Amino acid sequence: MSQNFVSYLRVSTTYQNLGIDSQRTAIQTHIDKVGGILVGEFEELESGKKDDRPVLEKALSHARLKGATLITAKLDRLSRSVNFISKLM
Repeated sequence: MSQNFVSYLRVSTTYQNLGIDSQRTAIQTHIDKVGGILVGEFEELESGKKDDRPVLEKALSHARLKGATLITAKLDRLSRSVNFISKLM
């Protein structure tokens, strides 16, 4: 049985939009490597310093609904706060 994934992509500024493509590529490479299936993708333009991010909440809810693993290209795309990340875990 294939593992389902929901991807979360984030950039802080409109100048970082090229970063979205590299994040997407890194995520897809991993999913392909493990034979997984991407069942959702969520993209957000927001600072990683903020804990209140509606798109991240939607991505987490969708992952729960689909029984999927939330995947991000780099941990700092999820948050820059260790406290915030530990609460997610």
